[in-house]
Amino acid sequence: MESAGSGSRQYYTNGGIFMTVLHAEYAGKSPTLPGFSNRDSVLLMELVEKGKAESKIQTPLSEFKRALSENRGVALFELHIKDDPKVRNVIVQQVRRNPSGEGIQTLTLREVADAESIRVHVPIVSSGTPKASGAGTAILAQPVSHVRIRARVSRVPDSIAVDVSKLGLSERVVASQLSLPEGVELISDPETVLFELEVPTSTVRVM
Repeated sequence: MESAGSGSRQYYTNGGIFMTVLHAEYAGKSPTLPGFSNRDSVLLMELVEKGKAESKIQTPLSEFKRALSENRGVALFELHIKDDPKVRNVIVQQVRRNPSGEGIQTLTLREVADAESIRVHVPIVSSGTPKASGAGTAILAQPVSHVRIRARVSRVPDSIAVDVSKLGLSERVVASQLSLPEGVELISDPETVLFELEVPTSTVRVM
């Protein structure tokens, strides 16, 4: 399946996530990936594969950000390494940030199989519009954008939709109320507030 506009092949893993291709190359030389410019920062990564020593790979930081954005923040990718015919499904296992706390220093990617159970954050999206929100008398607040779940790689959902059309004033939807696909388990705190219909301060009258 081709991704419109991105030039990166994407596919569904047995009805699960719409996985994005992450392009990389083995480290130890000047970056040669298409689209790389001297203004780009190089992101160093360690690749962990079962039964093998860790490999050092690299990609332009802009390429990683693109892949993460197209995957809507889900850190699960189809990894293509230049001049290596093997295609791998990988998950971001660890992120090491710069000492200043700003920006990523290195990443650890771990190869995963379709049948393997993993923990990952997936996006929460709203469906429908509450009447009060549509009338402008209330605001639909979304305190968090992702929840953490456990599922097989092939069952990780692209996103989880929440119907908020019947939400009343001061009512909320918490994680325990999610309707999860078969084979998907909630790991986040079940009391995590996902959506809440709030009354704007400017409309509250003091009697």
